[in-house]
Amino acid sequence: MSRIRINEHKDMRPPGFRKKETLSTVTFKKSAVCLRGNSLRLSIPKRVYSRQFVHLKLAFPPGVMVGGAQMVRLIFDKKKGEWFAHVVHKIEVPEPKKEGRIMAIDVGMKVFAASVGTDGKTSLYSGGELRAIDRYFAKRKAKCKSAGWKPRSRKKRASRQEKELNRKWGAQRRHFLHSLTKTIVDDAEARKTSTIVLGDLNGICKGKSWGKNGNQKLHAWPFDRFKEILTYKAALKGIRVEQISERGSSSACSVCGKKEPHKGTGRKTRGRYVCPFCGTDMQADVNGARNILKMYLHEEGLFRDLFSGVVADLARPAVNRFVWRDTTPNGHEAGMSRPGVWATVNSSA
Repeated sequence: MSRIRINEHKDMRPPGFRKKETLSTVTFKKSAVCLRGNSLRLSIPKRVYSRQFVHLKLAFPPGVMVGGAQMVRLIFDKKKGEWFAHVVHKIEVPEPKKEGRIMAIDVGMKVFAASVGTDGKTSLYSGGELRAIDRYFAKRKAKCKSAGWKPRSRKKRASRQEKELNRKWGAQRRHFLHSLTKTIVDDAEARKTSTIVLGDLNGICKGKSWGKNGNQKLHAWPFDRFKEILTYKAALKGIRVEQISERGSSSACSVCGKKEPHKGTGRKTRGRYVCPFCGTDMQADVNGARNILKMYLHEEGLFRDLFSGVVADLARPAVNRFVWRDTTPNGHEAGMSRPGVWATVNSSA
């Protein structure tokens, strides 16, 4: 159906109409939802639909217990030709563990997260796939013309194509962060961790300039979102997430504790740190994570008891790579990230 303008007024912007033979998502609030076991009753206005309730039988995945429904969305899948019910419900959060190991995480860009635990194990999680997602969609968006575009006109309103690219871009970034944080929390649980310590990055963008491109990438990097998702996923496993200042963690040696005399002295390459005093050679992000762990244990008075288990030789950290493009034959459009193959790399690489 075409849009109608009164008296052919060109400035009017009437709303678009939904295409025929399409089914929209229907949302029911808490007051209209009654869930008992796998029986779902939804209340609807009788004066509109000539009936008061809709009764449904739901099939939950094995082992899933649903209670205290807060909201229900009925969504129609065009490809499968089936209706699905998305149930938002409350779950019980377990009590935080009182005893366990400590894990410190240094967050960055090229290496998104580097973790070191009091058990001596280290892990690196690459951020290369997230940068690939950002580059791909940035290039696609740059080719889009604005709505009502004319030659020599400045871009003002986003077109439908650009809005759809933004939606897909956000979905793939969220999926990457959820996959990454789930992998980290599962690793922490397997290592019997009770507390995860993150370096506090507040103020990293204030008073500093990393160049035009560097500032754009830094402001767009999802540090805060990573912390939020990691915190609630860890809470579901009974693991606490705490933050401490990471000031000086990159410029100090985690073995001898001395700080480099001049900024950048210890960084031989992007991923390699060599102490100018004791000669310790290790992966730079692992060195930062070890310093964060040491600072936290000093603050808590646990340094002697727990840090003794961390070995000094951490030259070969495990690396987890997310290969989102290789998980589907549909390419970038439907690419999903997943934990890839675990490998080990030399810290001097």
